[in-house]
Amino acid sequence: MAAGCSSKCYPDCIYGYEPVPGECGCRPIPDSGAGSPGGPLASCVPGSACADGSRCIEGCPYLSGFSANPANGICGVPGRDTCGCGAVLDPCVAPETVCLMPACCDYQGICVTLDERAAICARPEGTRFDCTTLDAGL
Repeated sequence: MAAGCSSKCYPDCIYGYEPVPGECGCRPIPDSGAGSPGGPLASCVPGSACADGSRCIEGCPYLSGFSANPANGICGVPGRDTCGCGAVLDPCVAPETVCLMPACCDYQGICVTLDERAAICARPEGTRFDCTTLDAGL
């Protein structure tokens, strides 16, 4: 390479990975959970079990677009309720939590804090949830 020239790298990362700033590689997109696979708020495959007895909340199953990787749900948090919309609104009852509603009604949402909500909405799984509105849970 001639002096003054630089190489630009634009990696095409697979689902669940993001480009590493300033490098020519990809890294896993961090979950908002504590990092253990299947832990609270970690990515999961709908229908599978998560750690600590919680289950995978898939949000709206019709908004997938993730055919390359089936992990497109969010593990619930043990001890927190689920929530959702449909014929009757099902709000969160746990203090300091709001309902991250599914992107289409008649499915379960997940009760999260505002910080957890922001982290989930920034992930690919966030498309299955309604990240545009905030319920009046707080």
